[in-house]
Amino acid sequence: MSKIVYFMRHGKTGPGSPLNIDEAALSQEGEEEVKKAATLLRGENVPQKIYASGKKRCVETARIVANILGLEKEVFIAPPLFLDSSISLEDLFLSASADLSLFVTHLPNLRTLLAPFLFPCEEPIFHPACLLLFEKEERTLHQIY
Repeated sequence: MSKIVYFMRHGKTGPGSPLNIDEAALSQEGEEEVKKAATLLRGENVPQKIYASGKKRCVETARIVANILGLEKEVFIAPPLFLDSSISLEDLFLSASADLSLFVTHLPNLRTLLAPFLFPCEEPIFHPACLLLFEKEERTLHQIY
C-alpha cells in the first residue's frame, strides 16, 4: 500500500479579518467548508496526525478536522519554518512523521510544495478548504475536495 499524506488549505476567512493577517479567523462559510472536507477523511486511511501552520485560520481548520475525526490530541502546531513556502516536499517528509498525516497550510505553501505534480491548468484545485491526497511512492496527487 502507498504511503499517503494529505494536504489541506485553510477555510475562508471572515470579512472583518484583522489587519494582522496571521490572526484572521475562519468565517462561518469557511468552517462549513472545512467540515464537509473533513467528513471525506472518515474510513480508510484516516490521518493519524495533523500539522498546522501557526496562523489562526490554519489552527482553526486543523482543530475542526481533528474534532470530526476524533484526533483532538493529535493536532500539532508547526514551528514557523516547518510549513513555510521555502520547504521542499522531501524536507517536509523528513521533518515529520508524515505517513497518514494531514498538513494544513496556505495557498503559497501548497503551490510551492506541490507545483512539481501539477500542470499550470490545475491551479483551481487550491480553493479554500481544498483537500489533496499525495501518494508518496507513486508521487501522485489527487483532489478529494
